[in-house]
Amino acid sequence: FQSVKEFESKGKLVDEGKMTDFDIKGAKAEDGFGYEFSSWLEINETGLFKFRLNSDDGSILCIDDKVVIDNDGSHSIREKFATVWLEKGFHDLNLRYFDDSDGQKLEVNVTGLRTVGFDDILYVK
Repeated sequence: FQSVKEFESKGKLVDEGKMTDFDIKGAKAEDGFGYEFSSWLEINETGLFKFRLNSDDGSILCIDDKVVIDNDGSHSIREKFATVWLEKGFHDLNLRYFDDSDGQKLEVNVTGLRTVGFDDILYVK
């Protein structure tokens, strides 16, 4: 892959299952793989939330089918941020990541009003 947008045209589903975190350590290949994470994000209070996406290579974070952070492409470690207004309730979260070669990294964080960390508001489908 050179982009997460190539998943449908060039990708092949190798495995699927449930995870409790955005973890790429269990990849079945050393290079040239991708992950798609799908989850529910529960927001307990309407407000602004700051998202951080740090990856090597590409990643795209979407909430309710809208791109929040586009960190796509083949690149070394690169960090991007976005601030998003979210209403109280459940939101659909989708994260796509791919590794091209030479190192892998994926970190996702969110902070906001009355939240202490990502684990407090993440629910896996």
